[in-house]
Amino acid sequence: MAKKAIVTLAIGSAYLDRFEQLCRRNWTAYTERHGFDLFVIQEPLDKSERARNRSPAWQKCLILGAPDIAGYERVVWVDSDIFLNPAAPSILDGVPMESIGVTDEHRFPTPEMRRTILRDIIAHAPADGEFDARYWQAWLDEGAQPAAVPSFLPGTWTTDYGEAIAGKQDEVDANGHPAHTVYGDRPVPPGEVWRFGVYDNLELVCSPMHQTTTWTGTAHQDAARSKWGPDLPPGAYSSITAEILREPCVLVPPSGDLVAFGADRRVIHLSGTR
Repeated sequence: MAKKAIVTLAIGSAYLDRFEQLCRRNWTAYTERHGFDLFVIQEPLDKSERARNRSPAWQKCLILGAPDIAGYERVVWVDSDIFLNPAAPSILDGVPMESIGVTDEHRFPTPEMRRTILRDIIAHAPADGEFDARYWQAWLDEGAQPAAVPSFLPGTWTTDYGEAIAGKQDEVDANGHPAHTVYGDRPVPPGEVWRFGVYDNLELVCSPMHQTTTWTGTAHQDAARSKWGPDLPPGAYSSITAEILREPCVLVPPSGDLVAFGADRRVIHLSGTR
């Protein structure tokens, strides 16, 4: 039988204590049932200055060369904060010997359940900080973390508006239909960005900001087109989408936080799916 091991990393008392208290018994039962040896790495494998300046998570890249593990034919890495389902089959089931098995966490346990989890995280995320509502909203909309940008000062069109969108995604809107909003959903061509020099070496940068809001559920447009506006023909629709244009400006100092203002909405197109 091929030698196989499950390996994790728990460097530091906080991580090790959590593993020992919450996971050790669970992992031991799982590894014994499926014939794995268990390794919990408690000291860095690389103790160089470069390694000390990195997150300990980088150490996981070195596990296949660790003396105690190098002789195994199959090695599985699992983060130390994972609780294993006692009824789960072997993690190697379905992974051929010559292949590498991975899990896409954003499709697990199902794509829709993952989106439900992210919506709950967004609803309870802080307004600012490294893992704020904007961070998790990017994972929900794009499947990736947001691009690094200078931080914005709190205000109507930054923290307030982002919080309002994140906290109400896919909830019932004032018109009675669930609404999903994507803000800043397309790149702005260079020709649509305007820059102005202002006092104290500040720069004012203005460009269009697109927003797409989609309402789902059966919706009706009356013959006079008074409910949804003149763009949408009368009839019944399964969803209605509004293309909204805003014209925000950003005050850019030589250094420090940015200030955004002036982003009133204008609906430029309305369409429906029957």
